[in-house]
Amino acid sequence: LQKGIDNQNANPPFLLISRETVQFNAQSQYALDVTQFQKLLAACPTHGDTPERQCAICVKNLQTAVSLYNGDFLAHFFISDSPVFEQWVLPIRERLHQQALQALQWLANYHENRGEYVQALTYAQHETRLEPWREEPYQQQMRLLARQGNRSAALVCYETCRRTLENELGVAPTAETT
Repeated sequence: LQKGIDNQNANPPFLLISRETVQFNAQSQYALDVTQFQKLLAACPTHGDTPERQCAICVKNLQTAVSLYNGDFLAHFFISDSPVFEQWVLPIRERLHQQALQALQWLANYHENRGEYVQALTYAQHETRLEPWREEPYQQQMRLLARQGNRSAALVCYETCRRTLENELGVAPTAETT
């Protein structure tokens, strides 16, 4: 572990290690993507802008935040037979996931309202990758594609939505989506 994170050359060290424990040293010089993600998001809504009318600083913060979100928190890290770990990690994982979805939705709406359809489409597609069973991002993608004059791509998007909802949930799209 020490070699993997170069703990021996860090001053102060990242880990405080004894024969019985391993502890993260919060006094070390570290950068943590989760902490940065949360700071960027927390800095945005404090001045009262609606998501669709974010200031340039907030848009930049949101863009940086979503670029830091690379999937579920500790997604591939498990401790066998540790319900305490699961009780700790699951709410954090869900909260971060929801925050990422909200930031993506804000960015997609912001760019759509500005007529920046390519950028809006990128964020709406990212939403769909995170939660493919949610219809709203598909609706937005279809609307954006249609506004760009790409009706065939909008129909392909609808078909993807329909198939995903059928396979994942056993339901058809709502009338609004159709």
